[in-house]
Amino acid sequence: MDRREFLKLVALSGLAWKLGAGRNLAFGGDLPPNAFAGKWLGDDFRAGHVLRDRELPKFSDAEAMPEADVLVIGGGISGLVAARALARSGRTVRVLEQADVPGGNAKSAEWGGIQYSIGAAYFCAPEKDSPLETLYREIGILERAKKVPKGEVFLGGKLVEDIWEGKTDPENAEATRALRETWRRIYEERYPAVPWSEDCGWSKDEFEKLDRKPFSDYLGEIKAPPHVRTFCDHYCWSSFGGRSSEISTWCALNFLTAEFGDILALPGGNAAIARALAASLDPKVAPIDTGAFVAEIKQTDAGVVAHAICGDKPRRYAAKAAVVAVPRYVASRIIAGFPQERVDLAKAMKYRAYIVANVLLSKRPSHEWYDAYSLEALDPGTCGWTDLVLADFVAEAKTDRCVLTAYRGLPFDDGRKLLLVDQDLAHFAKPVRDGLVPLLAGLGMKESDIVDINLARWGHPLVLSSPGQLSGGAMEKLSAPLGRIAFAQQDRFGIPAIENAIEAANLAVEEIEEILK
Repeated sequence: MDRREFLKLVALSGLAWKLGAGRNLAFGGDLPPNAFAGKWLGDDFRAGHVLRDRELPKFSDAEAMPEADVLVIGGGISGLVAARALARSGRTVRVLEQADVPGGNAKSAEWGGIQYSIGAAYFCAPEKDSPLETLYREIGILERAKKVPKGEVFLGGKLVEDIWEGKTDPENAEATRALRETWRRIYEERYPAVPWSEDCGWSKDEFEKLDRKPFSDYLGEIKAPPHVRTFCDHYCWSSFGGRSSEISTWCALNFLTAEFGDILALPGGNAAIARALAASLDPKVAPIDTGAFVAEIKQTDAGVVAHAICGDKPRRYAAKAAVVAVPRYVASRIIAGFPQERVDLAKAMKYRAYIVANVLLSKRPSHEWYDAYSLEALDPGTCGWTDLVLADFVAEAKTDRCVLTAYRGLPFDDGRKLLLVDQDLAHFAKPVRDGLVPLLAGLGMKESDIVDINLARWGHPLVLSSPGQLSGGAMEKLSAPLGRIAFAQQDRFGIPAIENAIEAANLAVEEIEEILK
């Protein structure tokens, strides 16, 4: 699907189905109110447009804020992990986050006591005694996380429990199970680590060949069964924001084979991790300034100065060093003197937009699952989502209602512009609804059980893991410290995963400690 096809889809959707006001009246008014009816959740594009259009205030009159040892620009997962580690090492830190709530795209909302994700939904169980496991335990995540099933799919309006048993394609069941075992062995014995390391079980030559190979070519070479290929197409669309032909095989296997390990989830998705990280910061040592949009960063003889817009007031923040935990292309625009070679590399990176639709239902499904992918063809006229999460699957207490979280990446380069041009949420909600209605009967529900659909838009949450990007050396050049600035964020490795966001933060902290010696 390209941009033209998507535009055709939303145009055909029309305005026949409206969002928001009045829907609760159909149920006698006994349902919880929807606080987000008719409103976009997710990214607020206004701050970015101020930077794009250079509509900046005069920072010469900016209010000077207390100085810190380190500024952390960006309060997503990577920025919060970096701030926590620096504060624990004895540094004073100040986190500057443009949104009202930290977490990046790890955010959630609530309807009648049901927490649901509007961004990242789950994470991989860490290896025992690893630094990642230690972090999760220290912030109290592992005690609350629940192991969830994977491999469930929707086909022909029905929920099928495990694609890897070959239940969706009996003629290719043996080949499907064999491929499952191959990928499971890769995960257990030769996991394709990002970044690549000598002890991962793959030579550098093998890594480079797999990284340069499009995943679709790999699937063809191994003769993946048709339903597995469809599953992988949807998986790439959802996880990377691109078609399997656009994704590095190395990066795809890094994601996909991890699904054969334990997958953990929390109510509201990874927002719970962001909240736990933020709560672990002592505001006296590492305060978080939300609503602080950093418009420019300059290096001086004394360290680093960041100019931010906080509401309608300009502020000046100074520190000895800074961790910049925002996407590379944003960093290239806000850091004064960013080298032209890096500017060009940042421009070459692709980021994909995303829509998350949360469908509020007055009834629970007759069958439960966690995250099930569609096996229908990737046709813009019929596919309103790639995978569907039962939001309260991991909740301790259930109600007689539910929320279904539908994920839909926009797998083309200018998808973000579509979210700007058409502000009518009905255009984007109707394809989700139309794709869901055929499933409801098989789940013991009907169309009239839909109360509302809340939409979150993310302009550039997914860095596209393009073939050859990881092994080509661009990521190392973009991620090297620049003076007294170190870089975090998940795109440090060109792959959109929470584990990589955390690893990027840890490396940035090491670099900051070297800078401050």
